[in-house]
Amino acid sequence: MAVEVAEIYIHIFERGRHDVRPDSPSLPQKKYSHWNSIVSCVGYKSLNDIIANLGAIIGYWSMAYFILIVEESVIFRGSRGYDLYGWDNPHVLPVGFAAMLAFGVGIAGAVVGMSQTWYTGPIARMIGEDGGDIGTWLAMSFAAVAYPGLRYFELKRFDR
Repeated sequence: MAVEVAEIYIHIFERGRHDVRPDSPSLPQKKYSHWNSIVSCVGYKSLNDIIANLGAIIGYWSMAYFILIVEESVIFRGSRGYDLYGWDNPHVLPVGFAAMLAFGVGIAGAVVGMSQTWYTGPIARMIGEDGGDIGTWLAMSFAAVAYPGLRYFELKRFDR
């Protein structure tokens, strides 16, 4: 069971990497099987902990990413909508500085609020004896606060 879950996480990372750089070569499916065998042999005693930590990290960045999409759709695209014919034209798409910076701010929120076996952030240490993991909510909140101002500046500066 744990090996299948690890394979799902590796596949998610591979798809995300391919979404960022579509021109990069993708890893063949056989490589996933080899990688999963290596991971399960090396960490068979602590594979559940490894997968749980990996799942939390995916949750941190996915919530920061999610709130950026929601704010772009509701605040900045609500009245004018999306240009369905310009999705592959880099001169029409947003530059992305606002999203990258806001995402970085969100990840900073995740770091200060995470409580994992290998690291506990300063805000997470304030919750209970062992710390409380509020990294997901801080990642989302920090990104949500940072994005509108950065996107407004990006719209004024680059007009797209």
